[in-house]
Amino acid sequence: MGVGKLLKKPLLLAAGIGYLAAVGYLFGVAEDRYGSESRFTIKSQMEGGAASSLDLGILGGGNAAKQDQLIIRDLLLSAGMMDKVEERFGWEALSASGWDPLYNLDDDAAQRRKLAHYRGLLDFTYDEEAAVSTLVTQAFDAETSRDLNAFLISEAEAYINRFSEKTSEQFVSFAQADLERAQGAVEDVQSRIRKAQEQSKLVSPETDIEVIASTLGKLESRLAELRAERDRLMGFMQEDALQVRTKQQEIAGLERQVAAQRSRLNAGEAKDQDLASASVRFAALQNELEFANVALGSSLKTLEAAKMQAMSSRKYLMLIEDPRLADYAEYPHRWWNSAYLLLLAVAAYMLLANSLTILGAGRR
Repeated sequence: MGVGKLLKKPLLLAAGIGYLAAVGYLFGVAEDRYGSESRFTIKSQMEGGAASSLDLGILGGGNAAKQDQLIIRDLLLSAGMMDKVEERFGWEALSASGWDPLYNLDDDAAQRRKLAHYRGLLDFTYDEEAAVSTLVTQAFDAETSRDLNAFLISEAEAYINRFSEKTSEQFVSFAQADLERAQGAVEDVQSRIRKAQEQSKLVSPETDIEVIASTLGKLESRLAELRAERDRLMGFMQEDALQVRTKQQEIAGLERQVAAQRSRLNAGEAKDQDLASASVRFAALQNELEFANVALGSSLKTLEAAKMQAMSSRKYLMLIEDPRLADYAEYPHRWWNSAYLLLLAVAAYMLLANSLTILGAGRR
């Protein structure tokens, strides 16, 4: 096809020029880029298998294994990680020479362009069936590509360690706080029991009541015997007889003792508190102490369960394939990209040509 015919077909000419320019860039301008690949998975401390319940489920919800590794993907592609990479390597190590305009980047370039450039050097894929992630890093020399990959893997591992440690601390700290509250409740009830004992001068009102009741029973039994003996004596003696008066004095003494014991039941020795009321108060405090001890035991079990949960929630990154030094420059896939660009140019030409033909027919 001659030049004249080409000039009569501007669309074909534009498609051809665009394709030749792209191929010229690939084979004449684009710099070689070396790739380094690593493969890893995230495992649970207790399960020993691919993470399924962390429930890093940092995002919450379904497949925690997938969530964990996609979170790592977002971490590696984040602007914060780009800043760390820039600090570690500098843009000169990650930028092409001035001959390659697409991959040449200055230190004073816009932040958005830097982020796009950085992300263009990374390729992260996740195999959901095997729960394995693959990270490919590109650079303009093999050593930098490998070092960049290793740096990103170490940052991902540090992130998982920090998150696991924080999650474990949260599990235990909540349970520890609950245990401390339960211990404080027990100590509070014990303190009130001691205060009540000091105020009433009683160790146990129930015990004192039992002692007084037993003593009172014995005194009343003896009092009944003395009254019976007095009545027997009065059957054949005068009231002013010596034996009758003696018995009467013994009876009066026992009656005073009985009255004293009864008064102890009705009014305490300290602050006019009777033993029956003190017994009720002590019983209430003992019930509080029992419930507080039950709560304390439950908190101890919760703490142990939290420690087990903290252990099971710990995750770690396991490398399946370490980053390696590339033997040759794999990118920019010149022949594959050339074929792809040819198909793209042909498709664009046919689409535009058909569109113009349809428009021309419509005008007629």
